[in-house]
Amino acid sequence: MVETFQSYEQENIRKDFRALLRRHSALRGVYNMSVGNPVLAEELKAIGKDQSVCVITHTETPERVALMDDGVVDAIIDREPFLEARRAVEIQLHHAGRFARDDITPPQRPRIFLRENVHFE
Repeated sequence: MVETFQSYEQENIRKDFRALLRRHSALRGVYNMSVGNPVLAEELKAIGKDQSVCVITHTETPERVALMDDGVVDAIIDREPFLEARRAVEIQLHHAGRFARDDITPPQRPRIFLRENVHFE
């Protein structure tokens, strides 16, 4: 890992990512936990690295699957946020004596999408 950054505003993503690419021209991978995948893809395409930099992101969406189909995104890690939130509430209720341990939603495993296991239409 060479660097981390957080863009709190959508419009800052392009500027911040361009600056990162200038500082690290030999960049081999990007792990994006948030928004901005189309911008990252555009910037990588602009410098001809959209097929050589490994991009891993979160949450399967049609937009991200399309970027995977284009070869820009290499992996998508998907979770079920509703089930995770539900489990957290159930655990708190259990600790308060208001929910049975056996009824707590089991932990969810992330789903990993790679080009090899995604159906492109």
